[in-house]
Amino acid sequence: MNTPKLSIVGVGPGEPELITLKGLNALTSAEVIFTPVAAEGKPSLALGIVQSWIRPHQAIVPILIPMTRDQVMLDTAHQQAAETIAQELSPGRSGVYILLGDPMLYGTFTAIAERLRSLAPSIRQEIIPGVTSISAAAAATETPLATGSERLAILPGVREQSAMGLMRLLGQFRQIAIMKAGPALPRLMDALQTLGLVEDAVYVERLGLPGELIVRGNELTRLPRKRRSYLSLLLLRQRKSRRKSKNLWPEAKTFPVHLIQLQNKRVVVVGGGPVGERKLKALLAAGAHPMLISPDATDQIQAWVKEERVQWRRRSYVRDDLKGAHLAFAATNDRSLNATIARDASEEGVWCNVADDPLLGDFHMPAVHREDGLVVSVGTEGQAPARASALRDRIAQWLALLHEDAQHPHHSNSTSRHA
Repeated sequence: MNTPKLSIVGVGPGEPELITLKGLNALTSAEVIFTPVAAEGKPSLALGIVQSWIRPHQAIVPILIPMTRDQVMLDTAHQQAAETIAQELSPGRSGVYILLGDPMLYGTFTAIAERLRSLAPSIRQEIIPGVTSISAAAAATETPLATGSERLAILPGVREQSAMGLMRLLGQFRQIAIMKAGPALPRLMDALQTLGLVEDAVYVERLGLPGELIVRGNELTRLPRKRRSYLSLLLLRQRKSRRKSKNLWPEAKTFPVHLIQLQNKRVVVVGGGPVGERKLKALLAAGAHPMLISPDATDQIQAWVKEERVQWRRRSYVRDDLKGAHLAFAATNDRSLNATIARDASEEGVWCNVADDPLLGDFHMPAVHREDGLVVSVGTEGQAPARASALRDRIAQWLALLHEDAQHPHHSNSTSRHA
């Protein structure tokens, strides 16, 4: 039997010669070429890249993938795309679905793949990787993406547009590639200038296509502050000397407050280990009724759950856990998960405390001593929690001596000695 086959081919960022040999062989041997378009009648960039290799007998079938965030509209388009592909390949023909860059990096086909498998399981799918715009831009600008054991962060420009978001990432990564940077460029530039990182940035637009633009460093400040092409990216390779500079981070200033009425607030703690237990203990002392998100929990936490003092969702964290929350505490033993929680909280407008990296959060937890009618808190702006605890304990001892002197005035000299 002639089994239908669909090859999903990444044709690269724009330069025709960057298509892989395997991708070219699949393209030239296919009977049907599926090409995504953003709107009816609009030309396909991917098709333009491979146009010189198209044969007259090959059928060209546009696949409408609208540029929208409306999930209902996108779901409808993806379902229609799967139905169109299944219908065209039903006689057992071979086809290719071409797209810019690499199919597995923000590719338009990933949302179609499962629908097509469900609709037409007989169609064999094959992914053929392509050169990513990140790799091509790094090569064109001679910007190393990562060397040795360095880490690289890849993110869409629509997500991290604030100085705080970039600072959080720069605390973990020396290199960042921001895809689809053009539409968010005004706010991204604000963030880079706030951090003093414009000199470290390279902006690339429509690489390998008509209108190609490469702008480096301070030249970026001369670009008009307006939305630019969707086909763009920003490479940020932070210099080691600048990374060590204290000027990269704004001065850590705190505004001490004592939160009240926590029993009426939604407070979420992620992590049921010893750190999460300490956070919960402090929250319970403040009258809160916290929600714990964790697959497991310490014995003490489970005792609080049985006493109905703590609610427990016994599973892993998902972003929806922060919906409607006022405060969040990232207290897991996974640094990357804590960073994810901090990022999600920032986007949801939720204040977040990160146990293992104070700079990632919005507030610190001071060392606290409580007595009847008195709350003493000691903070070190998140830099030295052990020192804060030691100072709190010394203050608590001094207060105990004050209390003892008040009860036994004839021992009053002891206070002055210890004070």
